[in-house]
Amino acid sequence: HGDRWRRSAVAKLLVPCTAPFDALWHRIFGAENLATPLALSWSPPHAMLSLSIAYALANMVLILEREHNAGFRKLFPDIALGGILSILLFILWPFHPTEAFGQVLGFYGAGILAFAQVTVLLVAQERHRDILDATRVSLVTLILFLITYGREIAPQLVYFPHDRAPIWVLIFSVLVPGLALDLTRGRMPDYLRGALFGILWSLFVAGVAVQFFAPEFRYGSGSVAIAMAASALGGAFAPFLARRFSRV
Repeated sequence: HGDRWRRSAVAKLLVPCTAPFDALWHRIFGAENLATPLALSWSPPHAMLSLSIAYALANMVLILEREHNAGFRKLFPDIALGGILSILLFILWPFHPTEAFGQVLGFYGAGILAFAQVTVLLVAQERHRDILDATRVSLVTLILFLITYGREIAPQLVYFPHDRAPIWVLIFSVLVPGLALDLTRGRMPDYLRGALFGILWSLFVAGVAVQFFAPEFRYGSGSVAIAMAASALGGAFAPFLARRFSRV
């Protein structure tokens, strides 16, 4: 228990160190060009900040799981895992097929995001074994995303041309696949559940979203099919990694 607290504390101490590091980075390289991943999610100061917080939260999950209070054991680890998932998605957001942060791998990149989401949600289910674990973690992740969703970007920043669907598409893309993971628990093999998550998630973010895009940002059904196939594959492979983290 004490070792976990020390590790979490060390990770938290790194967080304020990222501020001067980030200031120095901008002084050398200027304002972010959000069209390139290195300038946002993968820049050294941002990666240091993200990974420090994620590591601190991971240790807090292990600490909270040993609490005597049953409410703490059920609720707060899922909140921490929601924070971890939101950080992972920030790091991997350049793989998003339609967002403004690089669009690495095009529509195939959707599989990377599906893999990350299913991994964290299955870890929550396996470690806590409570009803609606995946839905609760998804809800926390959604709340954290909504804090910054739709915020105006500073005019001096450069970002990849893109469009966005109404906010309800984002809400459904997070909650519906998470709920599906909970409802299919014990009824389907994990790899099929992961694939189902990927299909549902990509259906919203690639298939439904495009219906609301301006004409210059629209794409064909072939691109949607690539995103859905890649997400299904990523979701199907996620349980193999999730089992490993579930035993930590």
